[in-house]
Amino acid sequence: MAVTVKQMSLTVAFFGVLSFVFGVIAENKKPASGTPIPGKGFVLCKYPSDPSVVLGYLSFAFLLVSTVAGFVSLFYPYKGKSLPQAALFRSTSFVIFFNISLLTAGLAAALLLWPTITEQLHRSRKFIVILIPLAQLLRLDS
Repeated sequence: MAVTVKQMSLTVAFFGVLSFVFGVIAENKKPASGTPIPGKGFVLCKYPSDPSVVLGYLSFAFLLVSTVAGFVSLFYPYKGKSLPQAALFRSTSFVIFFNISLLTAGLAAALLLWPTITEQLHRSRKFIVILIPLAQLLRLDS
């Protein structure tokens, strides 16, 4: 059974919306801050468990699926008729559209991965080093 234009567009839209929903839920489930536990020269932060990192990576995965399906849909031979890629890239409008869609997909991936990886690093590295002012250090040495 051949894939139709309508099926392909619904696939791209479905995975795009799913990515958006997971991204919004991940951002809303993120805790405001961890519980600080002071130590000598550092602070240990304990974060409550929450699904924000997993939801962020799920959002990225569905964005990837949506993007791949979108690019496949550009070159897919609908009704058994395909156009050579060289002919498509001779069109200025197609080249502009293709580059804008590549840029948009890359920007979306970066904006999803940046907070997700940052949140994961906050959870794995629980130390925050406190810089002691020089005057306080001099008083400690005396």
